[in-house]
Amino acid sequence: MREADPCDPVEDLRAGWDLAVEFGLANPVLYALMYGEPKRGTTSAAFAAGMQILTGRIRRPAAGG
Repeated sequence: MREADPCDPVEDLRAGWDLAVEFGLANPVLYALMYGEPKRGTTSAAFAAGMQILTGRIRRPAAGG
């Protein structure tokens, strides 16, 4: 797993993506439970928390150009 470099927002985003993919591959059933949509229009607390982290990681490189 690659360590995030807090000084480089693009590297931080890459490291976060790698971490999410590694987690999904290592825990496919749990990943499906966390991020699957059992019913249209509903989300889990785990999904919301993950999206919040992802959004933060995307905003940093976007703000830096």
